[in-house]
Amino acid sequence: MSLSGDLVIFIDAENASAKWGVPLYVWLCQNFKVRECYCVGNRATVAKDYLLLEGPKFHLVNSMLGKDSADTWLVMLGSRELCLRRSVKKVAILSNDRDFAPLAYLAAERQKKLIIYAAGNSGTLRAQGGHAGKRQ
Repeated sequence: MSLSGDLVIFIDAENASAKWGVPLYVWLCQNFKVRECYCVGNRATVAKDYLLLEGPKFHLVNSMLGKDSADTWLVMLGSRELCLRRSVKKVAILSNDRDFAPLAYLAAERQKKLIIYAAGNSGTLRAQGGHAGKRQ
């Protein structure tokens, strides 16, 4: 995958373990031009390692309480980035569930490169990448 164009990262902190999410975020920053990272979760319960990353590009978004509130925020923020920022060419989603599917569909509609990372039941990290909307 080409390194040109901005990458926006979305982390579902309610189910993407900091054990693999934090090193993966660092790797993405070292290998891509990261524009922003939105880490969504309840600030009171999110892993301390995510809290330590807060800075100019890493935004911890407090999803408050309630079932699926982090997922709603994740899709809303992603929609905003994909619709308003033309420089965004790639989207990375770090999550362990499929609640971000609307964001993946929007990325496909907008012709963005999509990278999805998830840990399987064994804790093994899996990645699915390629042009959004096309299986590789």
